[in-house]
Amino acid sequence: MSLKPLIPTIYAGILLASCAGFEAQDDLRGDELFVEGGRVLQFWVGEKANDQFGWVASPLEDANGDGFADVLTCAPFHAIEGVPHGRVYLYSGRDGSLIRQHDGERGDLLGLSVASAGDLDGDGCTDYAASATQPRTGTGAVRIWSGRTGELLHEWVDASAPNDATGWNFGREMAGAGDWNEDGVPDLAISAPQAPTAAGAQAGKVQIRSGADDAILAEVRGAVAGGQFGTCLAADVDALGIGKPVLVVGAMNEGEGQRGRVHVFHGRALQPAFVVESEAHHVNLGRFFASIPGDCDGDGITEIYLVDFEGGQAGPGSGEAQLVSAADGRLVHRFVGQAGEGLGIGNAEAG
Repeated sequence: MSLKPLIPTIYAGILLASCAGFEAQDDLRGDELFVEGGRVLQFWVGEKANDQFGWVASPLEDANGDGFADVLTCAPFHAIEGVPHGRVYLYSGRDGSLIRQHDGERGDLLGLSVASAGDLDGDGCTDYAASATQPRTGTGAVRIWSGRTGELLHEWVDASAPNDATGWNFGREMAGAGDWNEDGVPDLAISAPQAPTAAGAQAGKVQIRSGADDAILAEVRGAVAGGQFGTCLAADVDALGIGKPVLVVGAMNEGEGQRGRVHVFHGRALQPAFVVESEAHHVNLGRFFASIPGDCDGDGITEIYLVDFEGGQAGPGSGEAQLVSAADGRLVHRFVGQAGEGLGIGNAEAG
């Protein structure tokens, strides 16, 4: 399956971040959801067909030091001389102008994942990361640039991979992890869903990498061969409000009928907390897109946002988004699209 090209549009409000008032476990249809008074602030269009511009997007608190939030997005299939390289774009939130762009190398698919990296170099501006899942290293790489200057600060790879290893997809998903080890420098969660583990080939793994020195602060590995643990990812160092980090990891081929499964871990040692299992109408729960949007229903507990945009509860390809409690996995809200809508095929906050 190929995903539809997405054109990111930044709005004044996002409905899924304002869910207070709905009854718990209420199934809502996509055509009933709207944002009253929504206003387009910025609108960007891809450069050419099949670039998949806007594949994913991430807000940056302030990359260029002008006091406004900025937006990072990508076109991972952008081709140069007919060969996919990938391209990453940094846009100004103040006026919509292009601050800068970065091109991948031959075959990189640069930008399959992008993320805010926080202020790694201590210059007061937000730095940013993009993955190159098919680079010259063969197993994947994560590149991090200075928000202020655009200088390449780091290129991280999986040093545990054998020299002849290919296709591990290191960097397939990334998420800012905050200051995981409390050293004053923000850290990053990175997945490699096709990496082998003791469970077998393509079981997958996720690492928390130090923003200071690239050290592996924590690692958790998939327990199902072929499960591809790490196909969606979200992290928050204090999602529970008690100083305990939360890590969310999707595994698109785990679970009954390989319909997907999402694992949630609590604490810096990544202790398993609960699992969100797929249901009969799901196709690939945890394949893409997860986030931790905050306390959406006003009960004082943070929620986790999960999707299966291929799910068929209301007909083939209707799609579904869920909000579940970060504390125990309780279903808070379910949003269901119409047949063919693919509800949930992307999520990003604008800042």
